[in-house]
Amino acid sequence: MFNKRVLLRISLIIFCSLFLTNCSFAQSADNEEKPVVMIFQAQRNGDFLSEPGNNPIEFLRRIGRAINKLWPADKAVLKAASVFDAEKLGDDDLLKPVKFSLLNEIQKKEYERLFNRYASDADGLLNEIKPGKKSIFVRFAGETEILSKIFEKFLHNEKFANKIKERQRFKLEHQIIPFLQAADYVTGAMVISLSGLEFRIRAHSIEGNLASPQNKHQLTIGNFINPDSLMAFAQIHPVEDPELIIEQLNTMPQTASLVKTIASAGLDLKKDLISNSARESIFYLNLNPTGENGIPDARFVAPVPDVKQLRENLTKLQNLCSQIGIFVKQFEGKKATIRLSYFMFPQYGIFAGLQDNFLVLATSKENLLKEMDFISEVKDGKNKGEKIQPNLKSYWRIGFEDFNLQLQKFLQSPLMVKQGIPPIPNLTFLNDLNNLKILTRLSPEKLDFTIILPIKEKSYN
Repeated sequence: MFNKRVLLRISLIIFCSLFLTNCSFAQSADNEEKPVVMIFQAQRNGDFLSEPGNNPIEFLRRIGRAINKLWPADKAVLKAASVFDAEKLGDDDLLKPVKFSLLNEIQKKEYERLFNRYASDADGLLNEIKPGKKSIFVRFAGETEILSKIFEKFLHNEKFANKIKERQRFKLEHQIIPFLQAADYVTGAMVISLSGLEFRIRAHSIEGNLASPQNKHQLTIGNFINPDSLMAFAQIHPVEDPELIIEQLNTMPQTASLVKTIASAGLDLKKDLISNSARESIFYLNLNPTGENGIPDARFVAPVPDVKQLRENLTKLQNLCSQIGIFVKQFEGKKATIRLSYFMFPQYGIFAGLQDNFLVLATSKENLLKEMDFISEVKDGKNKGEKIQPNLKSYWRIGFEDFNLQLQKFLQSPLMVKQGIPPIPNLTFLNDLNNLKILTRLSPEKLDFTIILPIKEKSYN
């Protein structure tokens, strides 16, 4: 039942509810039929960010100004709750927090029930972050049963149904709602301090329904994450029974023609493709226009379960590419590589190669060879990848040290210069920040989602 995208969406809803909903609270929640969905309690230690204009860090000044618009600086504790209003289905402020003083008596009692029941779990997450003497911290909690019922109402609400696409409806019905039904409650904590921002949310399942046998494996290729990248996204792929995948594919009318096309190239969809797909991968993105014809540097790395089988099928795969309009150009050399391009956009290519058991893709031949050399050096002990925490399902990292410079280079690249995009000002406040990291862990009882955004220590010196 693992689905980090679901927890990511919930996290964004909570985070935006706290600070990004026009910096204001809903005016009231006087309708007794509006149930409490999520409760919040924020506390300010000392006078942290009570006068954000005096803070030397622009990132903290911006957060401080947003917070103080909805929370008086002289008030140490703030209590609020998100309530469900069916009339706002499909609106951006669906779960906009309401101050505790504006809740009706039934809602206040529900707030207290949820706080008393789940405060210890939220405190546990808060203690893992360890807020400093000067900080702002938030604890929150909610029960997932009511969230699942809300999304079910989304599906059956005519007003909302007209706003969503079929793909979104499928995700709600088959991913988000089942996940919420598998969990029992969600708790979380967020701390803003001189060290930066840390946000943790945890979904709990009392009966251990969150992890299926298909998701027992952890991320094992962390040592191969290349630090020479602006953004890196490493994650596991859900491993499912090939028979089950084929069964699901057969429900789609397009599958028959797909199977026929693959078979005409001498390949078997289940045996040659599905059964030999990667269980984990790394995707990199640099905005620097070093890809072919000025496109960004994008790379993809994945260990192949049976590289021998893949090599034996290369000729058949090349024939398949020809049938569907993909041109293949081979390059000889110390490392054999190929260029793939679609007939409608022949000027842009994807370069591919095999380094030991790793399939490597890149938007330029030079970047492809560099990535293949990096993998070889890590295997030989001559280089080291990023050091990541153990037992992760996913590891996402975005570096801010070069973000502003790379963004400006990208906007001036051949790909973008003729698009008529207005100038974007230098985002100088990002220079105070270290790497943003987003981590996901999973056990049958817990699904953890963590966002860490540290401030550089030298920014205060």
